[in-house]
Amino acid sequence: VRRLFAEDDAEIMPPPSTKHPLNDQQKEVLKRWIDEGAEYKPHWAFLPPKDPPTPQVSRPEWGLNPIDAFVLSRMEEVGLAPSEPADKATLVRRVSLDLIGLPPTPEEAEAFLKDPDPRAYEKLVDRLLDSPHYGERWARKWLDLARYADTNGYEKDRQRSIWPYRDWVIQALNEDMPFDQFTIEQLAGDMLPGAQLSQKIATGFHRNTMLNEEGGIDPLEFRFYAMVDRLNTTATAWMGLTMGCAVCHTHKYDPIEQREYYQMLAFLNNADEPRLDIPQGEVTRQREEIERKIQEQTATLIEQFPGESGTRWHTVRPLEVTDSSGLPQIELLEDRSVLFLDRNPEKSDYTVSIS
Repeated sequence: VRRLFAEDDAEIMPPPSTKHPLNDQQKEVLKRWIDEGAEYKPHWAFLPPKDPPTPQVSRPEWGLNPIDAFVLSRMEEVGLAPSEPADKATLVRRVSLDLIGLPPTPEEAEAFLKDPDPRAYEKLVDRLLDSPHYGERWARKWLDLARYADTNGYEKDRQRSIWPYRDWVIQALNEDMPFDQFTIEQLAGDMLPGAQLSQKIATGFHRNTMLNEEGGIDPLEFRFYAMVDRLNTTATAWMGLTMGCAVCHTHKYDPIEQREYYQMLAFLNNADEPRLDIPQGEVTRQREEIERKIQEQTATLIEQFPGESGTRWHTVRPLEVTDSSGLPQIELLEDRSVLFLDRNPEKSDYTVSIS
């Protein structure tokens, strides 16, 4: 407070160099806040969520659930009113695009339009939630957070085979996996007692870092960059925090100190980098079929060579070898091979006569 009201340019806050001075009203607000006890709440990400009271609205019968009351309350604040309910043709297209990202087929739309059941819309929603396309659509949101990619990034940007993790996310959403389990398996699935293959695949969340394969790089340097990426992504996806600032310093307005940053980084840096062979039923079947055909063809190769009446192989005998340099550096051996006795000249033409 003393510095807020200081007259000395070296003392006053904010400093004049920022060109954002506080007016008298703003200064009084800060002074009053301190006089009232200076209540300060930590970052929202560290506070347990609370169930807010449902707001009172003028048309409570309009809503189908408590969330609608919040929507209607906000609309009433700005002088808006709800639209009329959509017709069934609009509704089936809208909900299909929203839940699975695809329009309904003509047959699906027609079936919904002709369904007289009062629960027709509820049944439609249930069918869409049971569709495998539901997980495919909504997995995109999480895969963006997980910085999923099918290539390694950087200069060569070669392909990477990490699609089993993508499929795991899709399956987790389609099976309505609880969020706590969804979290544990991605962050530490391989550390669970008796970890299943699918739980190890889930840790692919931390295998999505960019990989630099350019010649001349220091592998340990880019391993460090990968660890930083894993930490920052984990903080963003699960904690709602941008922890990247603490990599360099502790900021007085940041809830994460630099020491805490590197404590968490050390935890991630202790992880192994396993390579998993993921058996896939159809791929395995195709591979076995190809191997069977190869064995069959290999077994009959000897029968495809010419027989006694066909072409006969014999070893040729070199009669003379000369080169244009004229150097005595070539010798014919008894085993019908040619020996070069000295270093070859930079340029030379060799002539071999054989019988």
